Amino acid sequence: MSHESFMRRCLTLAANGLGLVAPNPLVGAVLALDEKILSEGFHRSFGGPHAEVNALATYGDKPIPDGATLYVNLEPCSHHGKTPPCAALIIARGIKKVVVGQKDPNPLVSGRGIEKLKAAGILVESGILESEALFLNRRFNTFHTKKRPYIVLKWAESEDGETKKLVHRWRSCEAGILVGRNTIVNDDPSLTVREVYGKSPQRIAIATSGEIPKKARVCTDGQGIWIYNKKVNAEDGENRWIRVSGKDFLVGVLRDIYKQNIGSVMVEGGAATITSFLEAGLWDEARVIKSPVKLGSGLRAPAINQSPANVYNYGRDRIEEYFPL
Repeated sequence: MSHESFMRRCLTLAANGLGLVAPNPLVGAVLALDEKILSEGFHRSFGGPHAEVNALATYGDKPIPDGATLYVNLEPCSHHGKTPPCAALIIARGIKKVVVGQKDPNPLVSGRGIEKLKAAGILVESGILESEALFLNRRFNTFHTKKRPYIVLKWAESEDGETKKLVHRWRSCEAGILVGRNTIVNDDPSLTVREVYGKSPQRIAIATSGEIPKKARVCTDGQGIWIYNKKVNAEDGENRWIRVSGKDFLVGVLRDIYKQNIGSVMVEGGAATITSFLEAGLWDEARVIKSPVKLGSGLRAPAINQSPANVYNYGRDRIEEYFPL
């Protein structure tokens, strides 16, 4: 097997942590000798052992062969966080070669893990399937390079309900879910994950014109919501009102969400809120659901003046995916 084949396995393993490890990155690790995988592992939960630790634990305490290579899609950490540094473990286990997909953009690591391995005499090769590795951890990378959460816009130009389970799966992959005031007033949504197994994201609302009804579901079900506004800071149980001042309201909102360690946000509505993100250039991905069933009259859907990057069918619905040009 080639470096690319083992790294592709790392990426496949890493993806199993989506929705479970944020704000940590998605990481998979493979210990291989010649053409054979000796052991493998991935980061399973926030605060839990990292991928390298799990892969080496699976291998056990026996000596690691001199010719073995450890593959990992993200640079091994070199600092003490919730767990000890993986670079130190790799050195201690006597591994002679490490192959990395992408360097870690986190300033606490940012090349230091690779430097530490090289200083210990370990051969390090990086940049294997780098573009794929960067895309997999696009939420983590955006959080650290742009100092804001990764923004996924989602709307349905027409919808017949077949995509409900898919939308809930999308929600479970993001750390936050955001809507405008009018969506809560008009639809009284729950904004939780119910159709699939997964963690519900932190609920967030933007209320620049008028208040959110105190009897709204998001304010009364005990799960809490953050309401960004221009007037008050207040708390009521699990609900928080957060005042944002200054000219650029959206930038201020995202700056505060970043400070709260929320690495990604799905913006689900309404049309005016989504359009405000589009016009400000504050988006990283958009998913548009189109169905053969027409919804009739209503608000004009947001518009992206470019061709979709990907198109696929889900039941009778058509899903279009966009990324900024």
